[in-house]
Amino acid sequence: MTPFFNYAVEGLRDGLHETHETVNDSQILVFWQRLIYDTFAGMEYTKKDAHRRKRKLMLNFPLCENLTLEEIPLKTGVIEYAGKAASALYRDVKEMETLGLLVKSDDKKFHANWRRVCQNYFDPVKILEGTL
Repeated sequence: MTPFFNYAVEGLRDGLHETHETVNDSQILVFWQRLIYDTFAGMEYTKKDAHRRKRKLMLNFPLCENLTLEEIPLKTGVIEYAGKAASALYRDVKEMETLGLLVKSDDKKFHANWRRVCQNYFDPVKILEGTL
């Protein structure tokens, strides 16, 4: 019976680990979305469509990827950039960077500013990758 109990306990442990990862992923996503909504709720805007477009951009931004400026509309699925000049995307991304929602790395790629979400208590990228 001992091998069976060992097998059952290992299965329970693995199941609990998966559940823990799922909960962490969900919490990170909720914190990120709350930050986006709170940030945009406090912003004054003159153009409602631009405000929505930028909020949608940040809500759909991949959480664990570094993206070039050209990749951002494709990976976020924000079709509102179609037919617009590249300067509109650049201007929006720079504004998100100024707000502290995006960070530009040395290789000129942008990534979500996790440090702002997590207050430096943990590294969500490692949690999402399962390495923490």
